[in-house]
Amino acid sequence: MGPGYTFPDDPLPPAGTYQVGSLVVAHERPDDNGSQFLILLGPQGVELPPVFPLFGQVTQGLDVLARIGAAGGTTADPSPEDPPTIERIDIIETP
Repeated sequence: MGPGYTFPDDPLPPAGTYQVGSLVVAHERPDDNGSQFLILLGPQGVELPPVFPLFGQVTQGLDVLARIGAAGGTTADPSPEDPPTIERIDIIETP
């Protein structure tokens, strides 16, 4: 179940644009965005085809992302046994 709204995709990035720490909008199909996003943690995410709109980049704390990624889970259920909690996010807009 989503948030009750969707919005169209922003332009998709060129291939090879995703980096570790990229924030992308998660969706099942184009122009079906809602309330989910992904933070790319490793090489598998960086190699994704550019099908998710890129809307931000983690600029500090990549070591924290690495610890979150190493927290456990399996391919069948990637949720860590003891999931981390985000306590604060600072969003800084740049021109």
